[in-house]
Amino acid sequence: MNPQKFEVFGTSVSCISDKDLARCIEHWAASQSDIGHVVCFSDTHGLVKAHDDPSMGQALRTADIVAPDGHPIAWVGRLLYGLSARRLCGPDFLEFLASRSADNGLRHYLFGGKPGVADELAATLQQRHPGIKIVGTDSPPMGISSPQDIEQQLACMIAAKPDVVWIGLGAPKQEIWMAQHRHRLAGMTLCGVGAAFDFQTGRVRRAPAWMQRCGLEWAHRCCSEPRRLVPRYAKTICRFVVLFARQSWRMALSGKLRPGTPQTSLRT
Repeated sequence: MNPQKFEVFGTSVSCISDKDLARCIEHWAASQSDIGHVVCFSDTHGLVKAHDDPSMGQALRTADIVAPDGHPIAWVGRLLYGLSARRLCGPDFLEFLASRSADNGLRHYLFGGKPGVADELAATLQQRHPGIKIVGTDSPPMGISSPQDIEQQLACMIAAKPDVVWIGLGAPKQEIWMAQHRHRLAGMTLCGVGAAFDFQTGRVRRAPAWMQRCGLEWAHRCCSEPRRLVPRYAKTICRFVVLFARQSWRMALSGKLRPGTPQTSLRT
């Protein structure tokens, strides 16, 4: 599968649906490759960070798929490239793939969250989707893990032999972690899903569906965690506008601008 791609501030982003991504992961699991695959769900914060932080930028450039986890990212694909780009949200995709797992037999590993959250998520998914195979959980300490801790984490994953490892460490930590260790995790697909662990267990309330459809989930999150997120979003939004204007101008000058909003892309 070769999804259409478009560039956002130097990062290649894929136009891909939840069904196509699920089929891709199922194919990787069946092929048992000798390397790990990486899927990143990147929003405006992640792609601005990738432009400004070389470590994050390198992590996204080496990922197999970078999905547009944010309406503004999908809008770039529509407005500048004329593609039918739609948002593909990490927490939603976790639920979607879990719903298929009783049939496809995928083995899942949950890595991230505060102490006890990964176990809670495992119980939640097993209740929602009887037959799902969850072969391990781990909630690593906050902050930077020691080399000894990382070796233990990797040893547990390798012993469990999962097909999919869901990683909820937050950006950019999870993207850098996946890029650094994918070569040790043969045959596994590593999916960085950020706050999905808290969303799926109900520890953090998600925005109403209408806010998600309108691209206002960030506003809901700011209201929920103002001290942590308001400064981050304020900086990210300003930086995104600058980078978007710069990319638009450069594409217009080079004749690469393909403006348009395909009718098929309006369903977000």
